[in-house]
Amino acid sequence: LTAPHTCFRTIKRGEAQATGCHEPQQGHKMSSDPKFREIRAIHDADTVRVYQAYNPAIAEAAVAANSFRAPHQAGAWSDSRMTWIKPSAVWMGYRCGWTVLKDENQARVLALDLDKERFFEMIRQARLAHKDSAMAASGDGSVMVQWDPEREMDPSADGKDALTRKMPDVRSIQIGLKGPAAAALLDPTFVLRISDVTEAFRSAATHLQARDIPAAEAALWPGAKERAVAVPADVRRVLDMGEEKEEEEAARGPPSPKVQVMCFSFTDEDFANGNMRQWMSRTLVTMDYCPSEDGESVGSGEERGESEEEEEEEGEEEEAAAAAA
Repeated sequence: LTAPHTCFRTIKRGEAQATGCHEPQQGHKMSSDPKFREIRAIHDADTVRVYQAYNPAIAEAAVAANSFRAPHQAGAWSDSRMTWIKPSAVWMGYRCGWTVLKDENQARVLALDLDKERFFEMIRQARLAHKDSAMAASGDGSVMVQWDPEREMDPSADGKDALTRKMPDVRSIQIGLKGPAAAALLDPTFVLRISDVTEAFRSAATHLQARDIPAAEAALWPGAKERAVAVPADVRRVLDMGEEKEEEEAARGPPSPKVQVMCFSFTDEDFANGNMRQWMSRTLVTMDYCPSEDGESVGSGEERGESEEEEEEEGEEEEAAAAAA
């Protein structure tokens, strides 16, 4: 939000003279959302739930054995390719098309309840896709984390969006596992429980197609909804979850107020006659002004990094290949 700062200048025989200026009020500072990067999941003191989508053969074997060892021994599941886990149910619904709108190789959704301490230990080894683009492109690294825009239910969204839309101010964690990290999914002391939740996702999709979001939420989360996980400070730093940025901002102090400056020119005759229409027609410029620390004005635009859409699509292509394998 910006406060209006209106400067009045009179033109007298070609000589500009400032006659007055209304002091601006300080603009309201919008605080950064602390939930921009958070791990939101169904969890308790000992476990955290993540989701994966598979073809029916892998899903049925894993659920029956409560382990990925069975499909692994059958040659249907491999730890040599990157496999992705995600705690957001709506993001999983978007990714697999609620098991009915997209890839047949993602026709079943499994909920994996992981040992929470082991989960934290695993992501302590993570490398971040947005900070190591070369690693992300090559698929190297045992644990890769990608922060994608979170998704929320949207009955009007069709096609690729699969009844969801992006939440641009909130990120959702996607965790890619390969090699030793993927092999950890074979450990029954890490993956404590595997549940087939496909019907919940399909029921949610049916309600969304009927434009009934409350019913869709009740179907997707029959118990508790996802909530923020208390992440240890060292893990938050590894995942770039904001402490360093917040500390830097606190050390800098409050930001300079941002104001909007509107400059007008008018003649003595305009002012005397109250001819506001002529006065306003001589508007010179409207601009955003924000003083920098060295006193110079700076622009109000933001530089954007690489396209989040491109990063998200790259992750989806890798994930689809893993699901097919």
